[in-house]
Amino acid sequence: MSSPLEEIFHIFSETSDFQSILEAIKKESRNIKIFGVSRAIKLLMLSALNFNLKRPLVYMASNQYQISQFVDEIRTLASNLAPGMEVIFFPDYEGIDDPYTAAERLNFFSTILEAKSSNYPLIVAPVKSFLRLLPSLSEIDFSTMTIEQNSLLPLEKAVSKLMNMGFKKTDLVMNPGEFSQRGGIVDVFPPTRIRPVRIEWWGDEVDELREFEPATQRSLQDIEVLNIGPAREFICEFPILERGIEKIKRAIKERVNQLRREKKVDEAEFLEEKFLARVSSLRDGRDYSLILEYPHFFFQHLTPVADALPSNTVVCLDEPSQIKEEISSFISGEREMDYFRSEQGLILPGKNQVYLGDNFFTSISRLQIVELYMLRHIIQEEGDDFTLNLSWSSPDRFKGQITLLLENLRYWISMKSRIIIFSQYSGRISEMLSENGLDVLKTEVAEGKITVSKGLFPGGFYLYRENLLVLSDLEIFGRVSTTPERKRKFTKKSSTPVSLGDLNTGDVVVHEDYGIARYDGIERLYIEDVNRDFLLLIFAKNDKLYLPVDQLYKITKYIGGGDETARLSRLGTAEWKKVKRRVARSVQDMAEDLIKLYAIRQTVDGYEFQPDTEWQKQMEDSFIYELTEDQKKVITEVKRDMQSKSTMDRLICGDVGYGKTEVAIRAAFKAIDEGKQVLMLVPTTVLAQQHYNTFSDRLTPYPFKIEMLSRFKTPKEQKSIIQSLLDGTVDLVIGTHRLLQKDIKVCDLGLLVIDEEQRFGVAHKEKLKQLRESVDVLTLTATPIPRTLYMSLVGARDISIIETPPEDRLPVKTYLLKRSEKIVKEAISRELARGGQVFYLHNSVETITSEAVYIKSLFPDARVAIGHGQMDEAELEQIMLDFVGGNYDILLCTTIIESGLDIPNANTLIVNHAERFGLSQLYQLRGRVGRSTPQAYAYLFYDPDRALSDQAFKRLEAISELTELGSGYQIAMRDLEIRGAGNLLGHEQHGFISQIGFELYCQLLSEAVEELKGEKKPKQPQPVLEISVDGYIPDDYITHRRLKLAFYKRLSKVTDYNELSDISSELEDRFGKLPEAVENLVNLARVKILSMEKKIERIKGKLSEITFVFFTPPAVSKKKIRDFFEEFNAKITFPSEIEMVVKKEICEPQKILEFVEEILVFLL
Repeated sequence: MSSPLEEIFHIFSETSDFQSILEAIKKESRNIKIFGVSRAIKLLMLSALNFNLKRPLVYMASNQYQISQFVDEIRTLASNLAPGMEVIFFPDYEGIDDPYTAAERLNFFSTILEAKSSNYPLIVAPVKSFLRLLPSLSEIDFSTMTIEQNSLLPLEKAVSKLMNMGFKKTDLVMNPGEFSQRGGIVDVFPPTRIRPVRIEWWGDEVDELREFEPATQRSLQDIEVLNIGPAREFICEFPILERGIEKIKRAIKERVNQLRREKKVDEAEFLEEKFLARVSSLRDGRDYSLILEYPHFFFQHLTPVADALPSNTVVCLDEPSQIKEEISSFISGEREMDYFRSEQGLILPGKNQVYLGDNFFTSISRLQIVELYMLRHIIQEEGDDFTLNLSWSSPDRFKGQITLLLENLRYWISMKSRIIIFSQYSGRISEMLSENGLDVLKTEVAEGKITVSKGLFPGGFYLYRENLLVLSDLEIFGRVSTTPERKRKFTKKSSTPVSLGDLNTGDVVVHEDYGIARYDGIERLYIEDVNRDFLLLIFAKNDKLYLPVDQLYKITKYIGGGDETARLSRLGTAEWKKVKRRVARSVQDMAEDLIKLYAIRQTVDGYEFQPDTEWQKQMEDSFIYELTEDQKKVITEVKRDMQSKSTMDRLICGDVGYGKTEVAIRAAFKAIDEGKQVLMLVPTTVLAQQHYNTFSDRLTPYPFKIEMLSRFKTPKEQKSIIQSLLDGTVDLVIGTHRLLQKDIKVCDLGLLVIDEEQRFGVAHKEKLKQLRESVDVLTLTATPIPRTLYMSLVGARDISIIETPPEDRLPVKTYLLKRSEKIVKEAISRELARGGQVFYLHNSVETITSEAVYIKSLFPDARVAIGHGQMDEAELEQIMLDFVGGNYDILLCTTIIESGLDIPNANTLIVNHAERFGLSQLYQLRGRVGRSTPQAYAYLFYDPDRALSDQAFKRLEAISELTELGSGYQIAMRDLEIRGAGNLLGHEQHGFISQIGFELYCQLLSEAVEELKGEKKPKQPQPVLEISVDGYIPDDYITHRRLKLAFYKRLSKVTDYNELSDISSELEDRFGKLPEAVENLVNLARVKILSMEKKIERIKGKLSEITFVFFTPPAVSKKKIRDFFEEFNAKITFPSEIEMVVKKEICEPQKILEFVEEILVFLL
């Protein structure tokens, strides 16, 4: 039996309209125009054409962002209708040498070259991707390199080939188009593969091929054969590359000389420095963007993309007038921007030679063109071979009015219509229809019947002749259903906020036994015939301590208010022990306060929610995105808290756009579903409006009443909402601090959700503190302030972290720059040229108008708006809504945009006087861009005429460094590192933290809390091993310093055999066979675990003598011990009850370790 979607597809394919379109195309009619093409009809038509034509089919529209969403919709449709149908997305680079865009474009070229006449794909592209000129396909080497297991292929030849194919050399392979080499191991990420591959050589023979996971760098499965295609579409052989580079260098010289003649010395120096650096990166295989931007220097002939398409290709142009407008706007914008950039020394002349310009329609004239229009047309124009107005109509939109929907459905049933409803809320809709006496079918489609199917559909329609009615969520609930965006690989971030892997030479560290020191690098020392690595620590008076790497567990990075405030400790004195004792005494009072808070939470009975209902499951199933593993984990933790007897107080930390709101929606639904009321507290009125829209959209199918309370509401409306809270007739109210005022009384509050708690004042937080004792509280934040982070770390509050980025999200490119008009103009021009919007943050109400006049003078045609908190509420709301709706290009604003605003089309942020903002503030501001698929930019300008304070410099340095997705937790820790803990615990405790560092302070506090709770566990003693074997990681085994330090830290902390085995396997997997020194290091760690089990304090092992020192006398009798050693011809003595000396001549150092292991196993 076919599915409802297949029924629609079959019915549409048989319509006279579609058959006439198909016939016109097959007759090679030239000017084909089709009117009345809605989004849903378009999806069906293109799928049906691709299925029936068996010819290359290209769908082209004006806007890349909108078309990327359309790709996902048609791919979803195709996967359900024709699993063999392939949809190829051919995007434009949009000025970015993005590996994922390169991968999509390469897929287009390889598909075109390899396509069989029986299975042509559907190609979907924005018009800009067809404007870029390319080398003729004959000039581009699309050949692949095939690598098979056990085949002969010299390693050097493979590496050279990868560089020639455009692969970028990196330390760590994370993205398509990258490769790395570590000795005889090469990691490579071909653009056509989902995961990268690890290739291991044995001499000139390929020994193994393994897929691996980029996030963990661990191998997953063996593969037999690897086909590697080019990593970039602009690939040229070495001689061509060198000729191109020489041409570029001549062009650089000519332009530099010209700028100098024009007295533009700064611009000349900037251009020369910038482009020579890019030439160097191109030669090294680290950056191929020069070829992308200036292909005319490298290739003799540049041709239109359309020339690569077979002559029988059908091109469907969506709204040709919009396409013409987009081409005109783009070309004029590029010319204007290139002229400006050239004058400022930002580009070389001739960059615009890579675009077709007005010749686009000429380039596709040899192909068959089909024009698609949304609006209907009555008169056939002269020259049109075929014109058709499609026979369908749009159904009514009910916007959640179920009674009206039911009336209409009963009418259509009486007309014997076939009715199909597609909805993400299919279960709830079926339930509602059944409750009102309407029969519902699940799969069968029949006259006078309603079929309800779960799924996404972009809109409904009614086919007259076929009497077929299709409805979607758009008609029923007023919300547009869209499919999730294209999938991209993501990098799972480490949840460790500040690790030793982040150590740089000169950083301050804390040694738990000796105090505060400065880290001065790793040194290899040869002591008593043994090579070992040591961390060099510099204490006060320039005293040095060489710390063995197996004791790395003893040190942590210093966090206490900046390295410059750290007072280095003195070695050889009792000073450090006194400081630790003093701090330990000081934390007792704080521990007691935390215990009281914890006890209140545990003893006050909260409401015990029941397990999920059917409605809860239906609502959660309606979520159109796939939950990340982190989201699943956090949702489980929240529900577990709500279903327990104790009140919930959980902090959810997740980067902007990582799905925290979805967690809150599910928690709110759970509370409302049991008759409880929910308050959601947000810092700004604009954010309240956005959350209100989001919650309303998600909960529309359910009989829940949602309101918003903020200054946007009239006094009369506010009074009505407050009364509804009191009498229990409203289920969820989303509002600003207005919710915390004295007149707010809630009938039956079950859950409080707080978004960005740090934005509220002291008085507001006191009110929140009172609420926390009696109701479940869920706090959402992207950058947890130090106090909330601290409370979570010591266990007084629960914390959950969502650190998996959304698929298809790119990190925001962040630039820290001195204020410069030319860069401001370039940044804004780049965004406007691609149809995007700009946040321009100028945090001064007094001068924001004059700044707007200045921006308007730079961009006379741009639509510029001003928004700040001192404006009239209604005016501000309208401006923000207009900006969201795309009615403005540039929004000059204050920090009112700091929290939560979600505007996917705004992807450039400019911040004036960035030095005046806190680190968390800068992070929040940067989170306003990068909320969708296009590459986003943040330009942080500081005043060039003022010296930056040390703290301001560190804040700006941190925000420019921490650009990776999911950096919120690290930002909070870095903020603590920079600002210290004064605001966290008060001045006195800040003093103690600066003396011993944040991590050790937390450790002491945690121990005090555990002791008061009666949960303190005895500290596991760590043995000291002085065994005469080389144990270190050679520089040619792990070349990356931070990676080496991270593995040393893991080995020093390992306490479990399985964990040790995992580390050993990972080392071999990632870096190859363990060298002897590394193998010794692993065996030493194994000996340490055995020693801990036997409570051994120290082992000193030489070739002739091994000494064991125990914490307590061994349980095995001395007679048994002597009997054991007689087998080895070894002499045994007991200098004391806790000391044992074994004398035996051992010929090799490695044999000492083996012998020690045998002894320890015997003692166990």
